[in-house]
Amino acid sequence: MGDEALTSYGDQVVIRNCNDIFPDVDMLIVEKETSSVIAILSCKTSLRERLTETAFWKRELERMRDTSDIKLVFITTDKDSELKTETNRYILLHVIDCTFITDPNKYYELVESYRREYGIRDDFDELLMRVKLIDEMEDFTNQLINENR
Repeated sequence: MGDEALTSYGDQVVIRNCNDIFPDVDMLIVEKETSSVIAILSCKTSLRERLTETAFWKRELERMRDTSDIKLVFITTDKDSELKTETNRYILLHVIDCTFITDPNKYYELVESYRREYGIRDDFDELLMRVKLIDEMEDFTNQLINENR
């Protein structure tokens, strides 16, 4: 998180246990007026175990009263097309608050893959709203900030 961010916002994202534990944070979205952390961004080019690690942190944040409202956002290029696996699909659509894919081709491939496999589900469109193209990041951020005012 960097020393400055840790000093300013560490108390808002810390998971208190026997020791203070900090989730994997690449960036924070902070509502300026209240200086409240409203989202943690975790950025990864390839997934491997990193997506399950991000899901772990989301679940831990949800368990703590002081951090349960913080959104966890995952940003990736999906370099190795790993988001198509069943475990990763579940994490994206049911655990992580929002995932942004930076490569438009990977994004459209993923959406089509999910649509072929799961498009008949009644809640499919609602779940798919959790996966976005990076171009939607500004709108998403503005929506988060407006919700927290």
